[in-house]
Amino acid sequence: MFCFRKHNEVLKSVVLRLALLLILSLALVTDPGCETTPNISTPLLPSGFTDALVPDVNLDGYLYLNQSSPVVISSDLMKATGPQISVRSAQLFLGPDTDSIGGSVSFQSQADAQLAVQLMKSITIPLWSLANGNIIYAANTDSGDWTSSIKNAFSHQQMVNPSAKFPDTREDFAYFPSNPPSKPIVAGFVNTTGNLVDSIGIRTELSLTDYTSVLKSAGISRISFVVYCAKPITISSKTLSEAYIDSLQVSALAVGRSSYPSIAVSAFFDTAIESAGFTKYTINNVDMFEYPLGNAEIAAGHKGNVIYIAVSPSKDLVEKFLLSCF
Repeated sequence: MFCFRKHNEVLKSVVLRLALLLILSLALVTDPGCETTPNISTPLLPSGFTDALVPDVNLDGYLYLNQSSPVVISSDLMKATGPQISVRSAQLFLGPDTDSIGGSVSFQSQADAQLAVQLMKSITIPLWSLANGNIIYAANTDSGDWTSSIKNAFSHQQMVNPSAKFPDTREDFAYFPSNPPSKPIVAGFVNTTGNLVDSIGIRTELSLTDYTSVLKSAGISRISFVVYCAKPITISSKTLSEAYIDSLQVSALAVGRSSYPSIAVSAFFDTAIESAGFTKYTINNVDMFEYPLGNAEIAAGHKGNVIYIAVSPSKDLVEKFLLSCF
């Protein structure tokens, strides 16, 4: 694990410098140039991600979890004497702020779902929920319009395929690798044009306003991401340890597509990120920029107008993830 705050100024410097240089380039470049095309191969994404249905409401953030095999939650962790619970997949839906949250969990069986309902009744946190077979839908109890809309969508099964509802967002995932070093378990996106990221910053006591304003200025309206894991996750009292988390070798890839011309990004990306303290070197004809981030490594690169960020627990692994995108 690493401390985000310790390197906050370095990361802020990266995005600020990049944004300013990209804005300057608009006055210098009149030819938009060719934009980056998606990978020819099919990207490797979490199982079921492209087919999962989402409520027919506006989403500023979305997270989908599926590790192909069930996520087993041990009964000892739940302080229950009954059987363990197996989760097939889960989704998190985010509206305009952190008071606008909904989700769904698909269990391995209806019996698992019923046990989960019983456990939820013992939770003191206010929560609206609805069981439908082996799926449980939930939302916070905020009385806002967005929360009312998602509850209505859950209740009346007003669900749609996100590929049709968010075509631009789904196109981002075509830029992810088809052969990453480990298996994807989570995929999602966060819009940067609304208030959601700033709201998250307030909740987590991290100032993210500078990042969102810079991303907007750089022509990046959303960040799409995939999280990878070296082995399936099991949740129990024995696995809630730093050693177990380290053994998972959790890594992440993020993609941001700039609306600026490819030639502008290519001309100024290197200068912007090197001046922020990142080290540039080349592997297999791919320029990458790396920075140690506590007990992890962060690496950045670009292809045309697409910017890639990789985070992994080791230099070797972060290099493999970034190279898999090219």
